[in-house]
Amino acid sequence: TSTSTSTSTSTSKNSRTDTSNKIPEPEANWNDLKEVKTRYYSPNDHLQGEIHTAVDEANQKKCAVLFSIKIEETWATIAIDPVQNKVFSDISDEQLEKLCNMPLFCLSTKSNRLTKKETKLEFHLKENKQHEASIEQFLWKIALWTSAGRMPKGMKLSNPIHLNSWPNLTRLKQIPNSIRIAALLSDQPSPPALISKVLDVPIQQVYSFYAATNALGIAASLDKTRTKVAPFKPPSTNHHRSLFGRILQRLGSNG
Repeated sequence: TSTSTSTSTSTSKNSRTDTSNKIPEPEANWNDLKEVKTRYYSPNDHLQGEIHTAVDEANQKKCAVLFSIKIEETWATIAIDPVQNKVFSDISDEQLEKLCNMPLFCLSTKSNRLTKKETKLEFHLKENKQHEASIEQFLWKIALWTSAGRMPKGMKLSNPIHLNSWPNLTRLKQIPNSIRIAALLSDQPSPPALISKVLDVPIQQVYSFYAATNALGIAASLDKTRTKVAPFKPPSTNHHRSLFGRILQRLGSNG
């Protein structure tokens, strides 16, 4: 059988990837009410960028891609199957979360594109199918773990977040207050600080929600100077209505 080659990605100076280092869990940042400084990250500087490249290749070529990561001298694999819309992996979520928090230059990765005639993927799935998720579920949790309460670079905090469609939150890894954030954004595009203020939630939760929905292609940052945004419709509760009124009055007076 023939295997078409894909680009081999970053390798570290030390080929061994140590996942034993303790890394703060995203949940700790999501609930940090004291943190006010905005932290940014670039998905392309982490495993997230490589995973997205592999998924894009699989979807474009309509064939499976085997993405491999070296963990303690052993190559662990992530099989991306666009036909079944599935991701199969022999990497535990605990390991994967730690890998997502590492800089890409610390990782050794490679990917192989398989032809339709090959049975290597079938064999891999039968023998090693330990963890399974839809592509959407996989990209969502990768984005959450990589973001860890940070905002993707390129997003201006003053620009509204526009939600194109409602994420299937019942099947995705939960973010605190995700339903409330989605409900607000489905009614009106809003900047992160306004969402945090109106819902009274840590802004890190808004950042992670944007990172995850943006990774799925269902949310984007709107340019205020080029995009007209419809008047905001506040939630029905009196508390939110009065709070929105005060905020919008202040924004109007400053404008």
